[in-house]
Amino acid sequence: MGLFPSQSKSLKRRGAVLALVAAAGLATCLLALRSRVVTLAAGERETATTRTAGRAGRAQPAHGATRPHTSRLPGVAGGRTPDVSAPVAAAREFIASLQAPDTAQLRDTVRTAIGLGTDPDPRHRQRVINELPKTQELSPEELRALYCFLAAKDPARYGSTANNALKNDILTHLIRDGAPVPDEVLPLMLGMFYDSDQDRAWRDYVLQHFLYFVEQTWPDPQTPNLADDAQFTAVRDAYWDATRELDTSIAGTALIGLEFLSRSYAAFDRDEVLAAAGSIARSADACDAVRATAVQVCANARNRDVLPVAQQIARSDDAGVPLRMAAIAAIGDLGAATDTAFLARFIPNPGARTASDTRLQTAAASAIERIKRREAL
Repeated sequence: MGLFPSQSKSLKRRGAVLALVAAAGLATCLLALRSRVVTLAAGERETATTRTAGRAGRAQPAHGATRPHTSRLPGVAGGRTPDVSAPVAAAREFIASLQAPDTAQLRDTVRTAIGLGTDPDPRHRQRVINELPKTQELSPEELRALYCFLAAKDPARYGSTANNALKNDILTHLIRDGAPVPDEVLPLMLGMFYDSDQDRAWRDYVLQHFLYFVEQTWPDPQTPNLADDAQFTAVRDAYWDATRELDTSIAGTALIGLEFLSRSYAAFDRDEVLAAAGSIARSADACDAVRATAVQVCANARNRDVLPVAQQIARSDDAGVPLRMAAIAAIGDLGAATDTAFLARFIPNPGARTASDTRLQTAAASAIERIKRREAL
């Protein structure tokens, strides 16, 4: 099912981001993304083909990563049973204990939101979700009905933009409606994220919402002893665990969230985040989309250590075009006048019989212009 007009703001932004990729490369894409919302690094959704082609397993951690992890997803390469932290174990128990309430206990708007109303049209349900009462006005049964809907696994709908958009807006409402976040929301999110049987695109959406949860739960980044808070630690560990999924968009989403939060929250160590991004940018285990995100995270943070990596990627004919676009954009952000001659190779002379991909040409022209403007200052 395609996008519909009343779809969630995050999906509309995602469409705009994809347009930017085609027009101007991943540098502009990620700058726009970081202006407010964390979104998918590899596109709007995953189709059945992308879910099965080359993404069946979990990649190993990026080379050089040093952060110890207390929890890991089932299936992570390594040959041993993964450790599971107490919050993750409790979250899984919470998910397993969920039982749908009697629908007679639910108001009409909640029934409509979860697909039990008289009008199943996604557009109508979207409007209803946007008008749901604040969470403190919902009964425990109604909250449980929303939790059950979010946690439900329906393989027939995996990759469905419409279904994920509805779930997205319900989860956003539970976190950001201005009321205290219900106590069950974090276990719900952890349980869904750490469930490898969930729709991978939906797990990516859940990961994006950890940023909202942090901002809503701890609006003051200087909150004392934040690094020792059990909930905060569970969220932080989830982010770091997500960076291990190098063969999916999830690792890229995690890097974006970590970088954004590390700007304000000292408990997200910024040096560690940027070191991880640099490690992933160099990793042969990471898919192109994740490496592209890692390169741009470093570039946007003005981490010049990634420049040699970007130059190597840009030269490689084996790298995919989007990854090379990200690398070229990073050279434009971090490089010097000496790099313009290399970038100019992507721009054909008039009448040349051969030329590079037009997307690389556009990215190179933009990168050269940025270097020239910077050098002129």
